[in-house]
Amino acid sequence: MSQGDLTGRKVLVVEDNYLQAKTIAEALADHGAEVLGPFPEPEECLP
Repeated sequence: MSQGDLTGRKVLVVEDNYLQAKTIAEALADHGAEVLGPFPEPEECLP
């Protein structure tokens, strides 16, 4: 895996600011990550 390559990785994004969450999620996806979320609160992503 090269630096910045997140292919095959799942990343959970929890951020209450929608614009920041969207930017983070897009950047992670651009590097190959499977993005879960974004969620505004931790309680919303837990079973």
